[in-house]
Amino acid sequence: MFVEVRLELATPPARPAVPAEAVLSDEGRDFLFVLLADRYFVRRPVTVGRTRDGWTEVLAGVEPGVEVATRGAFLLKSDVLRSKMGAGCAD
Repeated sequence: MFVEVRLELATPPARPAVPAEAVLSDEGRDFLFVLLADRYFVRRPVTVGRTRDGWTEVLAGVEPGVEVATRGAFLLKSDVLRSKMGAGCAD
C-alpha cells in the first residue's frame, strides 16, 4: 500500500540574529550594547531565542539593521558593573 503525502509548512518569521558573544546577562536578564552615536553604546534589554553555529536569534528588543557591540561587549559590561559596585572596588 502506498500513499502520496504533501506537507505544507509555514515559514517562520525572519528574526534578527547577533553573534552569541554579543548577548550578555546581568541579574538573569539578557541584553546587548547598541550603538547610538560614534563610539557611544547603551544597554538594551532583549529576549533571545535559539543559539546555533555561534549566532543567537533576538526575539524582542532590537530591530534588524541596528548595530551592536560584539567583540569588546564584555569590556563594556565590566565598566557598567564597576559603576554599580561603587568607588574603590576595582582600583
